[in-house]
Order: sequence, then C-alpha cells, then structure tokens
Amino acid sequence: MGGARPDTKAPLNIAPMPNPVFSSLPTSIFQHMTVLALKHDAINLGQGFPDQDGPLSLREVAARQLLDGPNQYPPSKGLLVLRHAVAAHGAKFYGLDYDPEDEVLITSGGTEAITGALMAMAGVGDEVVMIEPTYDSYRPMAEAAGAVVKAIQLGPPHWRLTEGHPDQLAAQPGGPRAQPRRTGRAGQGGDRHQHRGDLRRGL
Repeated sequence: MGGARPDTKAPLNIAPMPNPVFSSLPTSIFQHMTVLALKHDAINLGQGFPDQDGPLSLREVAARQLLDGPNQYPPSKGLLVLRHAVAAHGAKFYGLDYDPEDEVLITSGGTEAITGALMAMAGVGDEVVMIEPTYDSYRPMAEAAGAVVKAIQLGPPHWRLTEGHPDQLAAQPGGPRAQPRRTGRAGQGGDRHQHRGDLRRGL
C-alpha cells in the first residue's frame, strides 16, 4: 500500500490513432452539394434534401408521441407494431414475405442499416462486390469490417451490367471467389435469399 501515488492530474501523452479507413476519407459529396445549394439558394437534388418540413398532421402525431410516450429504449429489433407495419408494407407494394419477428429490423436510417448488414455479412478477408457509382458510405463500412471491396464500374449511356463485368472483377487483385461463404437467411441454409454466388452466372 506504500509508495507514491500517481499524479492523476498529469497530462496523458497518448498520440491520436485515428481509424485509417475513415481518416483518409475526403469530405462527403453530399456535404459539398448542401453547401453549394445553400450558397446559391438552389434546390438540393444531391441528397434528397426536403424543402419543406412535412405535413402538419404527421408532425402533430410525432409531437404528441413525445408528450404521451413511451420514451424509453425500444427492443433491439424495434417495436413489434412497427416491424409488423414494415412487413405489411413490403408485402403490399413489393410482394415480399417477411416474418416481422425474425426477419425485420428497425434502424435509425439507411446508412445504419447498410453498416449493420455489411458488418454482419462481411468478415476479414471476405470480398464484397460493389456496383459503382454507389453511395459513398458502402466502401468504407465494408473496409472497416476487414472486407476487400471489388468494384464494378458502370458507364454511360445505359449504366447497366454486362457480360464483361466479371472479367473486370477477375483483373483486380485476388479475383472473385466462385463459391459463397454464406447463403440463405442469416444463420440458416437454403437459397431463398442468395447473398453471394457465381457472379458470371448471375449476370
């Protein structure tokens, strides 16, 4: 118990160690577009930036919910009533059949959803094929998970996949893997949702 006590007020000489994936990223194009739109009083088409606050009826419902509650942490998957609504929406408009209990997850937005999906499905050394141009969060999120991004570049005038695109992947370091590491639903077999497969056959 003896000895001098450490000086808790002494500054810690710890060099900053930013994540190399994110520290090297440029400013998002969406930020540039927002600054330019504000500068020139223009409609911001680069980000789907709303020019109004939305219908008053919806804002009144949201305000009432803040007052009436509940305002505590929801279940990690999201409120069941909301998951049922999402599943019903997918069935009505897209013909998708999802179980709201096990196959629907509520997130704070699209970026969080994509990040969660990439971190869940892509591990260190896995290859993730991305079709570019693409949302600028996809690549850094995949690389932060340790995955290797293989990009397919689409071009004018049609911006479509062609039979030559698998050769474009094969020319990149490592080449595409023919066999998927995971298929089917998360944690299950089956081919209802084929996440990975033979790219050439898919085209």
